[in-house]
Amino acid sequence: MGKRCGQAVLVSPSREPRCAFCDIIAGDAPARVVSRGRGVTVFLPDEPATRGHVLLVPDDHVSDIWALSQGAARTLASEVLRVAGAARDAMQPEGLNVIQSNGPAATQTVNHLHVHVLPRWANDAVDDFWPSPNPTWSTAELDGMRSALEAAVAASKPAGYDMTSEQDREDRRKHLDLISGAIARMAASSAAAKGWSVTLAGAAFGVALVRESWPFIALGILVLVSFAALDARYLNAERHARKVYNSIADDNTVVPLSMKGLATQGRPPRWWWPNHFRNWSIWLFYAPLAVVGGVLLVIALIAGPAAHPADTKSPRETPSQRP
Repeated sequence: MGKRCGQAVLVSPSREPRCAFCDIIAGDAPARVVSRGRGVTVFLPDEPATRGHVLLVPDDHVSDIWALSQGAARTLASEVLRVAGAARDAMQPEGLNVIQSNGPAATQTVNHLHVHVLPRWANDAVDDFWPSPNPTWSTAELDGMRSALEAAVAASKPAGYDMTSEQDREDRRKHLDLISGAIARMAASSAAAKGWSVTLAGAAFGVALVRESWPFIALGILVLVSFAALDARYLNAERHARKVYNSIADDNTVVPLSMKGLATQGRPPRWWWPNHFRNWSIWLFYAPLAVVGGVLLVIALIAGPAAHPADTKSPRETPSQRP
């Protein structure tokens, strides 16, 4: 392929090893990139079939149309419309094909979903891929096709809201409000956990310094670890709520007014495992405080118990000592 575009290279958030298109998206393979953005990369193929022939590829690795989410499909379709209009303006074609193939039988050669936007002219080099003449189907065969497709389409009705229904649109808005409230509560609980951890751990460290007692330092560190675990649960629940929100707002794949998936159900396996604490909000907040507590504890253990001044009071005089 040709030279890289001078635009910034964005790394695909979901990449498949040995995928040629994932390499282009990540900037690890050269290509004549036309545009990047909205989760879609547009570039020229190695050998364009016509002048202005481009490919539109989702940045997330998706093998075919059956693996594409509703939200990603809407974004990709919107980008196809935009690029098709731009190709018409730039190339002034006599026509245009939008081609999307799935599987080897349909001539898909790269296992990463892509859409061809193909400007056309009457005498271009692209062959007519439609059969000529078309196959002849009997009435029974045509009726059988319709019946099978009708049943399959009816069974594949999405679980989300019907956006053509005013009632469904209102229910969707209420559903999003409910999820937004849950996200706000989890964020507020996380902030409260941080506030209480600073208050209690700070108090423990302060008492330890005043009384020169290292057990209070250990108590302060224990408070930080406990609140970090609690905060991690709040943030994990918030992440789940945000995923549900995105599924409603973007993919429209959630059962109307369902709260399923809003948070983890029951006790997660190995809740204490470090993977549950991999969050910058946890590490950058609690870790420095715990380090300070650890340093104070080490200093206290090395220094040992403080030596108190000897009692300087004179012994009480006995009657026999009086003159």
